[in-house]
Amino acid sequence: LALLGSPPADLADGPEPMGFDIPRPALGAEAVRLLAARIAGGPAEGTLVACAFRAGATAGPPAVP
Repeated sequence: LALLGSPPADLADGPEPMGFDIPRPALGAEAVRLLAARIAGGPAEGTLVACAFRAGATAGPPAVP
């Protein structure tokens, strides 16, 4: 199991899920920049916004008993 974004509250009792944290402010800023470029008549060439890796216990080999 891997998540994109924050783990939902209903997973709080289980193992910490691995995943990626979404930089929402940076993603929003990029969306506004793209929209402004389109409104101005320019090309809307986007850039990638990096998501930080969040280590967890839900990916990898099974636990050895």
